[in-house]
Amino acid sequence: MQGERRTYPRQQVDMKLFLLFPNREVPSSHNFLSPGGRMKNIVSILLVACMVMAGAVCSHAGTGPEEAKAMVKKAIAAYKANGKEKTFAQINDPNGIFKKGDIYVFVYDLNGVAVARPVTKALIGKNLLDLRDPDGRLYVMERIQLVKAKGNGWQAYKFVNPETNKYEDKIAYVEGYDGYVFGCGSYRH
Repeated sequence: MQGERRTYPRQQVDMKLFLLFPNREVPSSHNFLSPGGRMKNIVSILLVACMVMAGAVCSHAGTGPEEAKAMVKKAIAAYKANGKEKTFAQINDPNGIFKKGDIYVFVYDLNGVAVARPVTKALIGKNLLDLRDPDGRLYVMERIQLVKAKGNGWQAYKFVNPETNKYEDKIAYVEGYDGYVFGCGSYRH
């Protein structure tokens, strides 16, 4: 009968539907073992699985703490090779080599003034010493103190993730060079 709904044992149910609705009836047209339905369903499941895996890899590939540290090292090397003006212009480019996914290089002077960053460009030229994360951390001031004390290091803080618009845990690698603090942060995925 057309439109009739039947209940199938777990092993006969289209696995996509079973995973989404484990205790529901499934129309007979969705029988996993029906002629012609098996291959279509297997292909659908594999396609969805591949898309999910590809999305996970693309959204987080190369955006961990080690990539952040490598970006800082790359920015300092560019500064040494090409000078301040050219390097800061490259850092300020939102489509440039110093921004990858949700990580990007930022630069402050030792007074806390933002001098280069590819996102939130309105902050360039502003003193950010008093910026606090939701836990009250003066994270720009901490970065400057870390560089003055040790030359480089890691700092944990919270920051708004532009992909989720929520505060998330982040860790930044910062390193001092020529009177500037170069840094790059990575969300803790």
